[in-house]
This record gives sequence, structure tokens and C-alpha cells, in this order.
Amino acid sequence: MASHIGISPERFLETPPGPRGETIREKFPDLHAHVDSGRPVAERTLPPWTRARAITLHKAVAGATDPDSLRTLDARLLTDSFLRSEYRKDQNVYLGPFFLDRLTQATPDVVFQPVSATEVASALRWAKAAGVPVTLRGAGSTAMGGSVPAAAGVVLDLTRLDSVEILESEGLAVLGAGARFRPVHEKLRSRGVALRSRESEPAPPSRPDSRSRRRDPVAARRARIGSPACRSADSRGAPG
Repeated sequence: MASHIGISPERFLETPPGPRGETIREKFPDLHAHVDSGRPVAERTLPPWTRARAITLHKAVAGATDPDSLRTLDARLLTDSFLRSEYRKDQNVYLGPFFLDRLTQATPDVVFQPVSATEVASALRWAKAAGVPVTLRGAGSTAMGGSVPAAAGVVLDLTRLDSVEILESEGLAVLGAGARFRPVHEKLRSRGVALRSRESEPAPPSRPDSRSRRRDPVAARRARIGSPACRSADSRGAPG
């Protein structure tokens, strides 16, 4: 482990979950590249449905994305059976194997991690034309099954849409659909501001008009910001 991530197993286990995850993501930004040795989608040994959908989705997105994003496109199309199975659950402890594997088709055929609104739009156009079910997912931190597929298809994993733009003159922070609250709070703190409230908690009584509201369900969210006196506690992840 020390040779791969730069710290001993003992120190890794003593590290809090948030920094521990950040350490792993820094060393292995593309899990599929690590699992599948970076092989292109067309060269992977895959179940028929997964192969067909991954190849046609790749073709649809490749024709619209920019050259830099195209270089990582194969790594962002997750087809490994274990990685796909991780997307069949969220924080809902009541969704057991019988529901996930018998009553529904909760394991997606393909997981796609877009890096731009253009890629999201291309994937949605492809899905509509091909009749493929689509499930949107952020951090999978909800407990209501909303980010869990019901009929396989494709999961759009939005975690790479994690931009944070601070508009101090407007009192707003524009958050990417996959932005997690810990790095959001850290960036705001570096600018001397904080969220007045977040979607998972009510606004402070002293600021009844404070709220978070979505401008676009995929591209970005707008959140009210103010002085650190009305800061919010860190959250584990982005909604959904």
C-alpha cells in the first residue's frame, strides 16, 4: 500500500474517511483504468448488453466532446461488473438483495462519468434515441433509492462536475452538480464566506430568506453565501 499511495497501512486506517477518500482519488483518479488496465471499451470482454450500450454511447459522446476529454473517455465509461454493482445501492439499508436483484434491475449496464454539460447532453440524446433508461447520481448519499436504477440502463455519475464558482457581488456560489460540500466549504472559507444554508437543513432564523436553489438539475446549483457567522457544518457528499 505504501508504494501505491505513499503512506503506511496503519496511517491510512487512522486517517478520517474524507481525507482518506481524497488520498485514494488523487492516486487513482480513474478506477476503471486501474481495474481494466486502461483498455478501450471496444477491446473489453463484456456481457452483450453492456458491450452494445458502452460502444454506442462512446460513439455518441466522442463526436461531441473536446480533444482533452476524449483522451479520458474510455476510462470514464465504467463497465467492470464489480464497479457497476457499486451503483446499485445508496445509503438506504432497507434495499436488500431481493429488491435489488429480483424485483428490480438495479445494476446498471454502463456507468458514464461526464465532465461537461455537452457530454451530459450527448448522453441524454443517445439514451432517448436508443430507449435506454437513465439514472442520475451524485454522491449516492440519499437514503430513498433515488439514485438507484430500476431497469438497468445507464447511470450518469455526475461527480466530475464539481466546479465551485463564487460570485461575491451577488452573494452566490454556483456549484457543479457533483460538487461535494466539504471542498465547497473549504473554498468558501478561503474567501472568507460560507453557505447561509444548504439543501439538507433549514435556513437560520435570522435570515429567513436564505435558501439553496437549483438553476439546472445537471449543470449547476446556486447557493446563497454570506459571512462565516452563518456557516453550515460539513456534509458528507453532494445530494443524490
